[in-house]
Amino acid sequence: MVKYKGHEVEIRMATTESGLGNAPAIPSVSSFEYDVEQNVEATPKGMGSRQQEVKEGLIEITGSLEKDYEESLVCGTDPFYKAVQPDATGALTPLYFEVKNITTGKKVILKKVKGKYNCSEDVDGYVTETYDWSAEEIAFA
Repeated sequence: MVKYKGHEVEIRMATTESGLGNAPAIPSVSSFEYDVEQNVEATPKGMGSRQQEVKEGLIEITGSLEKDYEESLVCGTDPFYKAVQPDATGALTPLYFEVKNITTGKKVILKKVKGKYNCSEDVDGYVTETYDWSAEEIAFA
């Protein structure tokens, strides 16, 4: 699992991959993490054998973004809480994330992201937003 603290990463979000170039960075990010699970498992090689075959399963790309609540526009004309569509009753619009490591300059593009949004209660004047997501594809730039 790859984990970043907010000051180590710059994240952009858009509804299309081409829109990432014009998207502003998401402000107030506390942490961002993602994992690419290959779902490798060992199965018996045959009857009477103790050997195993290693087989790949479906790839799962999952992660989480945590940030302080604020209403800056991050995806077109929407603030973060609207862009992730927490109240959608129909099909969710897939999102695209560009994750840039500030130290190395390397970028990861997460494609067709959908997930669950949550907003914490006010604690000592701070409200935290979290977005737990799954993606269909990942690319390294």
